[in-house]
Amino acid sequence: MKSLLFTFILTISFFVNGQNLYNKTYGNKKNESIIFIHGGPSGNSTLFESTTAQKLADLGFYVIVYDRRGEGRSTDLDAKFTYDEAFQDLNSIYKKYDLKKATLLAHSFGGLVATLFTEKYPQKVNSLILAGALFSQQETYDHILNSLKKRYSNESEQLNKISLVEKLDKNSAQYRKACFELASENNYFKMPNPTTDSKKLYSDYE
Repeated sequence: MKSLLFTFILTISFFVNGQNLYNKTYGNKKNESIIFIHGGPSGNSTLFESTTAQKLADLGFYVIVYDRRGEGRSTDLDAKFTYDEAFQDLNSIYKKYDLKKATLLAHSFGGLVATLFTEKYPQKVNSLILAGALFSQQETYDHILNSLKKRYSNESEQLNKISLVEKLDKNSAQYRKACFELASENNYFKMPNPTTDSKKLYSDYE
């Protein structure tokens, strides 16, 4: 009964610099904290919430998820999608839950956010876990674009599409989103040999 008093799921939105930030917690707040950092741009934490968050809580962790401003359920039409904004959002999570240190679990583009945050605020991170994550942004995007140019070397329409992406500002959210969409359209994120469990998780989520 005592454990039931401390183990709960809490969903709440709070304001960061005047913006509404979605977040949700799983498990006992006295346990070791794990903050999940989702992919993107334009990503969210829904898949992690539906497949993994509660399982980690059941293993004895206090799991915190959130959607960055302007992404998922954290609506903000004025979001700039910069790393500074991402750091502000993550620091606001630390402040809200009175965390001195936490483990960061990051997926895809979230890996860049988490890696750079860890570099900037090492005193706030117990450990950094990267799951299918980017850790060198431009090298990753260069690989995507260069490999697609080889694949479509004889298809002018596709080459023109890639060329338009290459002309975008490489520091912009538009560029990151365009690279992500090209990779997704060409099955770069598809698991080549999914396990039975992963197939079931994906099917249940859909």
